[in-house]
Amino acid sequence: METTDLVAKQANKLIESVYRMEAEEQKLILLATRKINELELRGLPFTPETEVIITADEFAKIYDIPKQRAFEALVSAKNTIYDRSFELEHIDSDGVVKPISSRWIHAKGE
Repeated sequence: METTDLVAKQANKLIESVYRMEAEEQKLILLATRKINELELRGLPFTPETEVIITADEFAKIYDIPKQRAFEALVSAKNTIYDRSFELEHIDSDGVVKPISSRWIHAKGE
């Protein structure tokens, strides 16, 4: 078998929904995930009430872009991500698989 015949895939419904996002949206999700991981490393729980706040300064520093461009990217990404949803499969107590829809973010601020 030649190496050109090999294909590596990482896929599930959640990953596939990220692939459909624009670059700035993906960057915002990645930065939010990073912040959640940092919370958990410090022993702080991540619950539905946990706020994940990302500033233009943080975004600019992490992605090495000007602060104004970071601000514009965040505004655009938060608005489009707010409108996006993804599908998951939930297994109920009887073992029945049921599709559910969820949103990436449930609230957005200015």
